[in-house]
Amino acid sequence: MRILLVADRSAGHIYPAWILAKAFKENNKVYIFLTSNYFKNWLRKKGFLVLGRELPFRNVVLEMAYRIIEGLVVFLKTRPQRVIGFGGKATIFLILLSSFFSYTAIYEPNSTIGKTNSILGFFVKKIYWGFNPWKISKMIERKTIKVGIPIRSCCKKWSKEEARKILGFHPWKPVVFCFGGSQGSRFINNVFKRLLEESKIDFQVIHLTGQRDYSYFKNFYGKIFKKNYLVKDFSWEVGLFYSASDILISRAGALTCAEVSYYKVLPLFIPHPQASQHQEKNALYFVQHRAGYSFSQRNFSFQNFKVTFEKILTDSLLQKRVKERLGSLNLWVEESEFCNKFLSFVANIPELCSNS
Repeated sequence: MRILLVADRSAGHIYPAWILAKAFKENNKVYIFLTSNYFKNWLRKKGFLVLGRELPFRNVVLEMAYRIIEGLVVFLKTRPQRVIGFGGKATIFLILLSSFFSYTAIYEPNSTIGKTNSILGFFVKKIYWGFNPWKISKMIERKTIKVGIPIRSCCKKWSKEEARKILGFHPWKPVVFCFGGSQGSRFINNVFKRLLEESKIDFQVIHLTGQRDYSYFKNFYGKIFKKNYLVKDFSWEVGLFYSASDILISRAGALTCAEVSYYKVLPLFIPHPQASQHQEKNALYFVQHRAGYSFSQRNFSFQNFKVTFEKILTDSLLQKRVKERLGSLNLWVEESEFCNKFLSFVANIPELCSNS
């Protein structure tokens, strides 16, 4: 069977597609469409058939015209019998076209449906959901299957002491993990830099900056910053980082939310302001369960953020209570469980999916 998995460019889009591609490729011909050169090269090295192009411009009209032509070419080239979309505006025409000629589904990992998937939901056969859906129509609800958010197979858990020893960190000093998603966030990077410069509390740092800001922050930490630190542009091997950490400062993408609930690391979310509000709703889910904190980028107050950060970092009892609530959210699922919930949609695959 020919299967086409269609993602945009963030890790939140691409990772679930990769999990299913690993499961499906043994007995099927699997194509992956995505728009990130970084992840295209990474997947090709793992032996996958990867299509799609990252555009060097951000002109909406030109990009739309290109994606229409590209979608038609990809569909005619692959002639898929099953298609699954994972969100992102670059995927909308290809999924829409597929819905008329192939058995097509979408995966929506967030608590509220994104703009792209809200349109496509009217045309596809099934909608697989990560969170419990937030206010959806009856028509969408009839197509919905809850599957959870897959946790990465590399996400091993270490004890805090063991993780800090591996990283060369002090065993008792608190650790703060900061990242802005797979592509990085300049806003979060700058907030964290200011926090490092102004906070008088001694803590250790793990910082994934994204490729764009990596050189600057590598220089900043190497020449100015005196605390124990680890700085990288990006890493799939985040299990060690979460295991060592007390607090996370990050966006509120679905994959991050699942990892937070899995590792029980207290989150300070700064949701992406232009992510169709689904990151804000994801963060609100944690706030409503008293399992995290959320700060709007639109009206961000650094002083309020700093006060909250320092209160949490110095209050071990508060950390313990929040982490207990995190454990009850159950947003994450194992890779094999995630794959098995797609068995009825895609035929001729093994009963259990390998995590290799």
